[in-house]
Amino acid sequence: MAFRVTIEIYSGRPNPSWMVTDPDQVQRFLRLFLRHRAGLAEMPGRFTGVDFRGMKIDFASDTVRSLGLPPTVEIAGGGAADPFASAELAEELLETMPEPAEQEEEGDYRVLRDAMRQAIQRSVKEGLGGTETIEPGEPPDSELAAEVEEQLRRIEQRLNACPFDTGPYEPAFWNNFYVVQRNNCYNYAVNQRTDSFAQPGWHHGYRIPRSTTCMDVRTGALRDGLRVWGDCQPAGYERHLVALVTGTMADGTRDYHWYRRHREGFWGHKQGGSPAKNVDYSENVITNPFSCNRGRYTDWCGFFQSHNSVIVSGPL
Repeated sequence: MAFRVTIEIYSGRPNPSWMVTDPDQVQRFLRLFLRHRAGLAEMPGRFTGVDFRGMKIDFASDTVRSLGLPPTVEIAGGGAADPFASAELAEELLETMPEPAEQEEEGDYRVLRDAMRQAIQRSVKEGLGGTETIEPGEPPDSELAAEVEEQLRRIEQRLNACPFDTGPYEPAFWNNFYVVQRNNCYNYAVNQRTDSFAQPGWHHGYRIPRSTTCMDVRTGALRDGLRVWGDCQPAGYERHLVALVTGTMADGTRDYHWYRRHREGFWGHKQGGSPAKNVDYSENVITNPFSCNRGRYTDWCGFFQSHNSVIVSGPL
């Protein structure tokens, strides 16, 4: 018996994840899970969050069925009946997170642990109907906003230079149990299920550096075959219009996020292993990925276009 713990925090890059295999630890946590069953949620919680969305536990054996536990549960994500018990379980599990082998990563590890403890403590308040306070960032660039608005106007009025394809919004495909956890925002943007948490450029030998700037992610995407909007793709299909943003998460780590335009005129997206949706962090339908509430993804990187020749893959 063993189980995997995954912290749901990133959208593009792989989430922190580790196995708990020590028999004594496994048995201890099984007893805790059964004792505090109300702290577990079987479905993804309601936290769409600006980063932390809870912790996921995947059991590696069907033995848990005989104990009355499902193969996957979530804690501290807003879906548990008892948010206090859920937060306590999450803090206990955080202690099992292994320290990095590389000394240079110890600082990031400590920052992540501290940030997750704070997020878990906030989850109690949010689970009881409270809200998280986000300090205002820099006001949007008015010239850039006007430029994006003009780009979208031309696209909507079919005045754009490049033909593109739009598929209907079909979240059920991406939210299937076997798909949702293994595909991220990049998979969704290029409309390719790989079950590998696809990373821009990974298939072509490129690894996004820790800086994770717009240019870093753009380099990987272009290697996969995407093009910056305006540099038209050749004839083909799956020529989706997509948008890229990056940002700094609560633990200081840089991450990226993608959106895809749908036939209905709005934009869909999928944050990491969370369900696909067409609303922003304020629960408003996304008609403009620049001006919508993007949470911590504050850096606008522009529009891109996919193609059926694009090949993506990832580390999983």
